[in-house]
Amino acid sequence: MPITIDLQNDPYYKEGIQKGIQKGIQAGIQKGIQTAMKQSIKGVYLIEKNPKKIAKILNIDENFVIETLKEIE
Repeated sequence: MPITIDLQNDPYYKEGIQKGIQKGIQAGIQKGIQTAMKQSIKGVYLIEKNPKKIAKILNIDENFVIETLKEIE
């Protein structure tokens, strides 16, 4: 006799889907913010070549600026 599972009414299934969607949205937002920051760094880099000044202008971590500049070059 086959066992059938009703996923529509399974609370664990619904919770898993909700958590998966939330994590996906959070990851997307984080990636979007990171991409925007990298674009900002690139824009400021065209004007200002000093990583310390770029970090100060954008109010972000200097190491992130340095890593992004390495990607550009």
